[in-house]
Amino acid sequence: MATPESLLAKTSIGTISRSPRQPANGSTETELVVREWLARFATNAGQPLTETRVIMWLDEFAGIDPDLLSRAFRAVLREHVFSNVPTIGQVYQEIDKLRDAEATASTYKELPAPAPWEQLHEQGFEYCRRMAEWTRTLFALRKKFEVAPKADPVVYATPDRLAELTNQKEAILRRFSQPS
Repeated sequence: MATPESLLAKTSIGTISRSPRQPANGSTETELVVREWLARFATNAGQPLTETRVIMWLDEFAGIDPDLLSRAFRAVLREHVFSNVPTIGQVYQEIDKLRDAEATASTYKELPAPAPWEQLHEQGFEYCRRMAEWTRTLFALRKKFEVAPKADPVVYATPDRLAELTNQKEAILRRFSQPS
């Protein structure tokens, strides 16, 4: 069994494994990140690090951006509460979270800084001035295009309606013409 320190020191792909996706002449940055963090995980868990595990992690994370991988490893290290080395799936879950967060952040535009209160106050006054001007303009237009009402409304007087009006007139006169 290899110790985490010895695996961290081995930087050549040919020493442990050679992935078909990576060059044979030396380590890539991703491989160095994977080796470093796998050694950290093993040290943190107090478990021995096997060459098989190193080969599997190198193969699984070969195509991932080293910066994204480092951030995901750091998040997993902080969240992992068990005394074992985290699984590849746990790291991929964190990578997915980081990618989603980056995608969400790129869809939102940064809002401009709020204006100082004096500027907001002046904008409010300007709005009031414009509203007053528009109101004056609307009243002027209304008077210009106002149509005069007809002088005499048409009322149809039927015998029943005339009798009802006469009864109302007499009731009003009786009520208000009584001597006090």
